[in-house]
Amino acid sequence: MKQNRKVNSRRPTSFGGKESGAVMALSLSILLVLTIVVTSSASHTALEEKMASNNQNKNLSFQAAESAVDGTISDILEGDVTLIEDARVAMSQYSGQVSVDIGSSYTTSLAQVRYVTEISLTSGHSMNADKSAVLLSGARFEVLGTGDMASGSSIETVIKQGIDYR
Repeated sequence: MKQNRKVNSRRPTSFGGKESGAVMALSLSILLVLTIVVTSSASHTALEEKMASNNQNKNLSFQAAESAVDGTISDILEGDVTLIEDARVAMSQYSGQVSVDIGSSYTTSLAQVRYVTEISLTSGHSMNADKSAVLLSGARFEVLGTGDMASGSSIETVIKQGIDYR
């Protein structure tokens, strides 16, 4: 009986000059496309980071202006009428600026008050408004709050709010 043996029929490959380098060209082009995609993604991420930072600075500036207005109105209602008196003397011009401490070294918060007009209100109810109504006089003022970033990012917010004071 004859046994069949398998013989390894591999031939050695020759690396002669017949290869054209298509695999290398394809690999380099894929690498180039991936580099472009990664670079574009990195610049897009940097732009989004700048936008988020600017939005945060704008929000801080707005909050500083709001704090200036709220703090000034609270001071007026608690009896500090310095800005009110300055605004009455200035007549239709803003009073001097007052710095409002908001506990932040990154933002500045300023407030001013402007006299707008005299007002008169009647107290009483509609049944006896002609006979026993009491006339209350007062003035209308405008409080201007300014919030600014101290870091030089040139973001400034201005808020105006009216207040009646008698």
